[in-house]
Amino acid sequence: EAISIHPNPADDVLFLDAENPGMTECWYSLFNSQGRLLKSGKASSFPYPIDLSLMEKGLYFLKLSQGNKTGSFTIIKK
Repeated sequence: EAISIHPNPADDVLFLDAENPGMTECWYSLFNSQGRLLKSGKASSFPYPIDLSLMEKGLYFLKLSQGNKTGSFTIIKK
């Protein structure tokens, strides 16, 4: 079950959106470019907002997992 992220580049909020309406949750972890974990949590409704407003401009990495499936995205905070 796929998840889309938007907008990317993002200003203050990044949204996780389930492409399958039956999807109920996924786990996310947001890392900075040095690999330090900044935020993590469970997205239980979609579209799910992740607040980026306190983060500096730059490159981040988002890891998503649902069951035994994982995916990674590069995020640009502008």
